[in-house]
Amino acid sequence: MCIKIGDDEFDTVRNLMRMSLLALISETLEVDIDALDESQPLAPLLARNGAFGSELAELIADYFDGLRVEPSDYSTLGELFSAVIEADAPDTLPH
Repeated sequence: MCIKIGDDEFDTVRNLMRMSLLALISETLEVDIDALDESQPLAPLLARNGAFGSELAELIADYFDGLRVEPSDYSTLGELFSAVIEADAPDTLPH
């Protein structure tokens, strides 16, 4: 079975990573995944649960092969998503 969630393989991988991040955040904050939006400011989420930032950083590292990010360095969920998703993106596509 093949899953396609984008225009090409890279879009599909990015979208699957985005969905995984949403699920991690939803689970950590115990909120409905549909209540989260990429334009959402990160600061109120971090303030809501004092341990959220460190828990999320650890989950991202565990889930994304040791990738280290500090959630408080980003203004919105979208910025955090971009940092994680584009961390290992290839500069050029193979021909």
